[in-house]
Amino acid sequence: MHLEEECNVRLITEEIPVTYDDVDTIVPQLWNKYQPLLMVHAGVSHIAKCLTLESCANKSGYCKSDAKECILLNGINSFGNEEHLKTKLDLNNISSEASQFSVNLCISDDASRYLCEYIYYTSLNINTCNTIFVHVPMINAEYSASKIAEHLKLIIKLALKQLREL
Repeated sequence: MHLEEECNVRLITEEIPVTYDDVDTIVPQLWNKYQPLLMVHAGVSHIAKCLTLESCANKSGYCKSDAKECILLNGINSFGNEEHLKTKLDLNNISSEASQFSVNLCISDDASRYLCEYIYYTSLNINTCNTIFVHVPMINAEYSASKIAEHLKLIIKLALKQLREL
């Protein structure tokens, strides 16, 4: 069964280019257009050993150039005023529930100050209650594309369950 039928949701997927200006434009548009119950951002991490739930994001410290070789003025996200934003979703609960399905999730408080953290901060600035970021490992012998997809599906189901219980 598909996620949409299982959770009674409309799943919308968008690939956002790895550029600061595209994030600045597209993320607020997505929030305005869809007003999602849950916004899930995902990015590949070459250092992730398992699917990693990111707990927070920072406004500043972005010194790496994006896919267009652009860098941010002073390394600061133009959205928001808070230096540090955290998701209000209970990631420990999601991780604990996932372990009951033999899915090991990591929780991190360092999303690496690149586009992944930048997009997460931008979304958290719009809504801290309904936003999550998941770093996924590179496809390898342990993590096939289908396994990563199944784990993402479980994370989404558990996050939706948590939101609906509030």
